[in-house]
Amino acid sequence: MTDRFERMGEEHRSSVVSLFNHYVLEGFAAYAEEPVPPSFFDRLRSPTEGHVALVALDETGDVAGFGLLRPYHWAGTLRRTARVSYFLTS
Repeated sequence: MTDRFERMGEEHRSSVVSLFNHYVLEGFAAYAEEPVPPSFFDRLRSPTEGHVALVALDETGDVAGFGLLRPYHWAGTLRRTARVSYFLTS
C-alpha cells in the first residue's frame, strides 16, 4: 500500500467537497443540512491559515480523506491549541 499525505490544495476542491457532502447526506459528522457547493472549499480552508490542512491519497492518487487544524480559541494564551476535523472514505 502506498498511501500518502499532501497539503490540501485547489486541485483537491472537488474531491474534498464530494467527501464532505457524503457525510452531509449519509451521516452526522458534518453539520450542514444540505449538500454544500464547491465554494464551500474556500470556507473550509480559510480558518486553517497558519495550521495544517492535508489530504490522504490512496495508492491510485484519489483522495481517501482529509483533515485540518483550526484555531481553538482567539485568546492569546490558547494560540498554540487547535481543533481537529477529519473525514475519511469507508
